[in-house]
Parts: sequence; structure tokens; C-alpha cells
Amino acid sequence: MVKVNVEGALEFLDEKALHGIGTEKALDELKALGENGWINLPELFDCELSSEIKRIAKKINDQSDVLVVIGIGGSYLGARAAIEYILSSNYNLRAK
Repeated sequence: MVKVNVEGALEFLDEKALHGIGTEKALDELKALGENGWINLPELFDCELSSEIKRIAKKINDQSDVLVVIGIGGSYLGARAAIEYILSSNYNLRAK
């Protein structure tokens, strides 16, 4: 079930206009995407792939002092997702 908190929007929008904004329809559409929809990711999580990613990351870490990812725009997002998956987003703030 998708729940939408609109308390902050009531100052700008008529509460009646918010009824029927289609959250149920949007959820149905996301679920209909099946394997292509992000909403299904928890069911599709691949533990073997996760273990393989961690194994390769450890190998790179053991063999390297620095890993440089070069790209523009969205090409960086895959590397960023992998970094955030493996490390806390506050990793660089922690004392070494």
C-alpha cells in the first residue's frame, strides 16, 4: 500500500483536489512492470550476485590503493550505487 503525506502541500493546494490523485493506479502500474520495475527489487534481490560484487570489491581493494571511475553524467551512477551498497554513505566522515 502506498501512502502519501500531503500535510505540507495543504497550504498550497485544495484538499479536495488531492483526493483521487491516483496513488493506487500508480502502484498498479509500477507492479505491472514486473522485473523491470524498481518496486519489485526486494523480491528480485540476488544474494549470489551481491556476494560476487563484494568479492570483486575486496580483490580490487587488496590490489589497489586508489580506484578511479571516469565518466560523465549517468555513467557515474552505477559506480556510486556500488560504493553506497558496500560502504556507509558516511564512510569518509569516519576517523581512520
